[in-house]
Amino acid sequence: MVPVEHLRALAAPQQRTLLDSVDEQLRYQPGWETRNRKPMRPNPVAPWELCVGSLRVYYEIEAADAAVHNLAVGVKEREMDDANQALAEYSRGIDGEALVVTEHVKPVAVLLPLVNADLESVSLNSNPRFLELIENSRLRLAEEGAVSPEDVRRQLGV
Repeated sequence: MVPVEHLRALAAPQQRTLLDSVDEQLRYQPGWETRNRKPMRPNPVAPWELCVGSLRVYYEIEAADAAVHNLAVGVKEREMDDANQALAEYSRGIDGEALVVTEHVKPVAVLLPLVNADLESVSLNSNPRFLELIENSRLRLAEEGAVSPEDVRRQLGV
């Protein structure tokens, strides 16, 4: 089931929607690709993603017992208007090379071309907080075992 600590950051209606979708979408054939369920490119986060509106559930399927382990919940955000024209021009000119952005000679950012990768995979794989969250979820799962959907709903009062 979805880690309770991840759900606490969501409003109660989002919690209910997410839990209902997880029950509906992952109960049967969680490894079957659909419009809302897809395998992710190889990454250290999770092999599968369930899309529920702007929310994402990252999960893995344990082959031995066909159990679904939900590792994390995330919110997908997009900011299209933050880049100025100069950055757009730089983006067009990188030609497969990384462009390092500096401030007072100190590197502060890098502009990379996305080749055989999608924005979500790149952003998740480079987010230390998210990678730590995934690792903590895996450790908790190994130590405490899975939490049933009913227990999660009871703990959240939804």
